[in-house]
Amino acid sequence: MSIADKIIDENIDAFQELAGMKIIYADEMISDFEEIRASYDSLKDVKKLKKGLNKLLHKYHNNYGLLNYYLLFAEECFKKNDYNAGITVVFIVYKSCKCIPNETFVYLRLAEYYFENGDNHCGEKFLVKLCTETVDNYEESIKFNELTDVWNKYKHFVEGKVPPSVTKNDTVALAPEECSKQIEDIFELEGQDFLTELSAHLNELSANGEELNKLNKWEKAVFYIDEFYENINGEGVFGYLYNYGNHFEKLFNVCETLELNECLTLLESIKKKFPRNSVPKNIDSIQNTLDKLEEKGIDFEAEDDMYFYECENAIFEKLQEYILNNKKHFR
Repeated sequence: MSIADKIIDENIDAFQELAGMKIIYADEMISDFEEIRASYDSLKDVKKLKKGLNKLLHKYHNNYGLLNYYLLFAEECFKKNDYNAGITVVFIVYKSCKCIPNETFVYLRLAEYYFENGDNHCGEKFLVKLCTETVDNYEESIKFNELTDVWNKYKHFVEGKVPPSVTKNDTVALAPEECSKQIEDIFELEGQDFLTELSAHLNELSANGEELNKLNKWEKAVFYIDEFYENINGEGVFGYLYNYGNHFEKLFNVCETLELNECLTLLESIKKKFPRNSVPKNIDSIQNTLDKLEEKGIDFEAEDDMYFYECENAIFEKLQEYILNNKKHFR
């Protein structure tokens, strides 16, 4: 599937029905975004920035990859103490569609905005969403986003109202009948809800990946793909490798099994960044190598782009197909 196909909106069936549909290429979308960004860097006009970004989202039909660019830009704004621009971009992403990249970042920044503007009710609402609708180890996610100081400032508003954040060290593998949802109930769901609940189910069966021996080979295959999918969306290729790079070879094998050729091309590109074109098997070795690559100015931005424009939709489609074809093996 071409890059052009990958950047078309998730509602592709409806979009293709539009008369005279025009295929828009990723490089054009990025160019449009960079033009708006450059204009803001020059003029510092937040109203013009908001108008430009909203117009761009409409043009590209709320493209998920574009939303990721927006959030990276918002993060840069916050780090430069340009709060108005940062929160403006966060609101644009939040209002754009149901599928929000890096919900931890978005919800916590929105909570901060409302608390700082005296609306504790809305601030609390977004903290509850963060703690109940994102990941069960939300404090770890907050830490990765370098927002622990923000969390600590407001978390007292939801103490006793939300489940505590879990860590890999305080969870145990559950038997299938002990899980929050039974597999037959999960298979009744559709689309993203189905994959989200199955992901949570596999994490419960394996103690968040600490006891992968508790999963069968079909469940493991989905676990490795899901782990890759979730971490790339939240933390990029670098973050995935730094935290779970010891699963890289397993991931590669699964991509071969699922015939995810787009992902195999991406994984080959990742390997070429490492000495001897090979990702080490030991996580400490991987992290040491990544630190050295970073010191040399070697990054994975091209691979991040490749993922969003060439792999993400393919993963979503092939993963669902694989699961449904092997439905009887999931517990």
